[in-house]
Amino acid sequence: MKKLSIIILFILMLSLVGQTVTFSQVLPKVPRHETLIVDALHGRLANPKDFNFWKPGVSVGNGAQQMLFDGLWYLDPQTGKVINALAQSGPIYENNFRKMTVNLRKGIYWSDGKPFTADDVVFTVDYLMKHPGMSYSDAFNRYVSKVYKKDNYTVVFELKESVPAFHYLFTSIVYATCYIMPKHVFEKVADPLKFEFNPPISLGPYVLKQYDPQGYWWLFERRVDWRRTSVGQTYGMPQPKYVLFIYDGPDEKKVMAQAQHQLDLIFDLTPESWEILRKSNPYSRVWYKDFPWAWMDDVRARIMAMNLEKLPFNNKDVRWALTLATDIVDVVTSGFDGIARVNPLWICATESLLKEYYLILEDWLKNFTLEDGFKPWDPTVPDRIVDYAKKKRLYSNRQSKRNLWYWLVEICSRCGRKTLSKEWI
Repeated sequence: MKKLSIIILFILMLSLVGQTVTFSQVLPKVPRHETLIVDALHGRLANPKDFNFWKPGVSVGNGAQQMLFDGLWYLDPQTGKVINALAQSGPIYENNFRKMTVNLRKGIYWSDGKPFTADDVVFTVDYLMKHPGMSYSDAFNRYVSKVYKKDNYTVVFELKESVPAFHYLFTSIVYATCYIMPKHVFEKVADPLKFEFNPPISLGPYVLKQYDPQGYWWLFERRVDWRRTSVGQTYGMPQPKYVLFIYDGPDEKKVMAQAQHQLDLIFDLTPESWEILRKSNPYSRVWYKDFPWAWMDDVRARIMAMNLEKLPFNNKDVRWALTLATDIVDVVTSGFDGIARVNPLWICATESLLKEYYLILEDWLKNFTLEDGFKPWDPTVPDRIVDYAKKKRLYSNRQSKRNLWYWLVEICSRCGRKTLSKEWI
């Protein structure tokens, strides 16, 4: 029995040693006051050295898209306005949206000193079209008849059909887009599905300096020639000299890290974790000073999803039964403590999309009727969330009441009713 106990203890010790090695993080040595530490969105990566984003399945949540890659345009989800990046201006459509011309920004350089030109854009589209299996290959083969440069900073797309939204393939809406490839690198690659693009050549204002072989962190350093990037030309010098993307673990580990000032930016926290963090670190901040705390214009809303290709979820009646059996107010209050935006349509109710879709379709939503005559639209949802917030005393002063009023009136109540009691002001 004693011998068995010694063996078990030895196994447990080996297990603990293994865990220590597996989860240890030997961090890079950089000045803390010059370093922004960011939560890695996708956690630990199995292959941390693969930066070929154009290959399916490669994650850019480790900072690559923010620091290294660049697109033609970005979209502000709050205003709906397009931000010109590698493109000097918006797309120019002709021939009933069968032709699109792009004027590129001049003075942009890759981090290895090569100039960024129309050759890179033309090459990117042609290369992806010629390599099935790569991201955007199917889309470009479907829509693009011909792509060519008019001069070093002008690209012309001739399309197979009228495609008014073709430029969105090159527009980042919060997350990802068809970033532009460095022609001088990929033209030497025979099989891009096996190519790791390491070290990555950057169009962004930072370069990759170091990364953890175990996949926990990536360190980026500001380019000396940051002025030769679209960010530098548009907004000026990025302030942090270093940006460290790191995965600390689940929420409790992230809270501990920020409470100890070892994590500056957290991508996502549960309401419960935020309550703990704001009490343990007086410097921690979110979008609002009071409830509802969070920024509500994210185009990727929280959803309850199911596989529509499998039984019984491929049956419309089953989906409606589940929808009608679900108390959305209970979902919002119990799951997110009331900190969520209610979307009755398959479109996120951002401030800009609210005006373009929700207000226009308000009457349609009210009058929408199922086959048996039942109207599923429930205009009381915002009021019930208000009641929950009031009982929870989630606001304590006039300013927080104004925040709640804006949130409910502009987002929830306009989807179901046009007015709320003025006592909330």
